[in-house]
Formats: sequence, C-alpha cells, structure tokens
Amino acid sequence: MATAVSVVGSGAAQSATVARVAKIRAAVVRGRVAEAEKLFAPVAKKYKAGALKSAAELHAAALMLVELARLPNSKERYHDANRLFFEAKEVDPKRAQVFIDWGMLYLEKYDAAEAAKKFKAAVAIEPENADALAGLARVAYSSFDYAT
Repeated sequence: MATAVSVVGSGAAQSATVARVAKIRAAVVRGRVAEAEKLFAPVAKKYKAGALKSAAELHAAALMLVELARLPNSKERYHDANRLFFEAKEVDPKRAQVFIDWGMLYLEKYDAAEAAKKFKAAVAIEPENADALAGLARVAYSSFDYAT
C-alpha cells in the first residue's frame, strides 16, 4: 500500500496525513488496537458527518482503514476501505493513485482479476506510472500457474 505521500496535495496537510497513516500502521503492527482506533476516530467522525469531501481525504481514510483491517476481528474494514476508494474515484476519476492503492487492496485480498482492472485504470490515466505498471506485474506474477 502507498504511504499516503500522493494522497493529499502538499505541505502541512500532506505531512499530517502521512504521519497519521504511519502511526496507525505502527500501532497495528504492534497490536495496539486501542491506539490505532483512537488515531482513526477523528477521521471516522468526519466521515460520518459528511465532512470528508475531497478525493484526497477519502483516499487517505481508505488507506487508514486498510491498515485497521489487519487488526484481529477487523476484516469488515476491508469492505469499508473498498467503499471509500469507490467514493474517492467518484469525486476524482482521474486520480491514478486511488486506483493503484485500490488495486493493491484487491491483490492483498487475492482477487487478481479485480486488481488488474484497477491497475489498468491507473495506467489509462498515467501510462508511465511505475506503481501502476508494477501492480500489473504483481498481478501477472500472482496469477502464474507454477504447476505447468
């Protein structure tokens, strides 16, 4: 998954988003469920209030949910992240990084066909995007039949 570097524009907002995603990831890796949930709570509150309007905000929230989904008994968060990726795409259908991170979610959940669609959408937007092309290569690698 991306580190949210291309999630928001630039400057302080970008730094805060990158830091929040990284802090949630660190809490998840350490098994600190309460800490991870506390870090995400303000974002969840904004989303429920309808205050996450931009593709960048929705994208960042989706990345946070992907991290939270890795916690025990939190698999439904993958569905929540999927919904937020969709919403981000609806707000800005030309945002290649949304499709790349969305493709990585599908690849992580063993749906190579859907991942390929997302990576191809990113390549259609940015034909030379290395992350999108690498995503397609990962799909091809994951789909390889080693028995033949």
